[in-house]
Amino acid sequence: MDVYHYERIRAEAGAWGEFEQKRWTGAESLWEALELDAVLGRKAPFVAAFTGGGGKTSLIRRLAWEGRQQGLRVLVIPTTHMAVPERFAVLEDSLRALDDMIKNNKIAVTGKLEEKTPGRKKISFWGWEFYHQAIELADLILTEADGARCLPLKAPGPDEPVIPPDTNLILSICGLKALGKKGEEVCFRREPSREILNRFGRPSLKSEMPWIVETEDMACLMKYGYVTPLKNAFPNARVVPVCSQADSEKIRRAGENIIEQTGAAEGLVTGNLQEESSFTLF
Repeated sequence: MDVYHYERIRAEAGAWGEFEQKRWTGAESLWEALELDAVLGRKAPFVAAFTGGGGKTSLIRRLAWEGRQQGLRVLVIPTTHMAVPERFAVLEDSLRALDDMIKNNKIAVTGKLEEKTPGRKKISFWGWEFYHQAIELADLILTEADGARCLPLKAPGPDEPVIPPDTNLILSICGLKALGKKGEEVCFRREPSREILNRFGRPSLKSEMPWIVETEDMACLMKYGYVTPLKNAFPNARVVPVCSQADSEKIRRAGENIIEQTGAAEGLVTGNLQEESSFTLF
């Protein structure tokens, strides 16, 4: 796995005025890049929410794997929908069954089994009462907070994302596989995406006009669809934009460009997750 962490450091004003330093640093893991050792334990349980498109579940699996390697009890629980897990599943609203799974395996994935369309099953949210009881059984809580129907890019719907109020960390994700593709083919919730681009990025983009996704578009959707609204809605949470699917150096550079264009104080670019043991964790 490749992980690169970005941080923007604003220096004090000097003789030549105020200036910024931008720094990209490679890391061995998400854990290291996010410096989670420094924050885990201050508040238990620690809740991380994953939003956007293009690799949420893969990143959840990776952070779950890393958390379990740290000896933590890990709970994965969607607040909307996510793929049915092949392992560590608790598909009943039983706190006892959930506790047993976590005690025996240091990890559990729980949700209500639903068939959204014929032949297409997902797990969904049990509800807030169950959620608040369930999180007391674990140290690290990972929530998939909105859906993208496996597309790399999206704008949130009117009721998305569904972020638990006690969330400590929000990762806002876009998939770099969208670059250079037709927006109509790679973007979920196309009309809300067009509205954001019309307002903040491409004022001439009309609803009937085809468009090719560029780095500026992805930065615009990430900043105005997720990062800025989430920072305003959750001032006590750490909001981190993430560009996933950076499986080559050229694509990684594009991801770095997107993160910098958001103006965020920090961000991540990740790639080659499919090569990791965590990719098939559950």
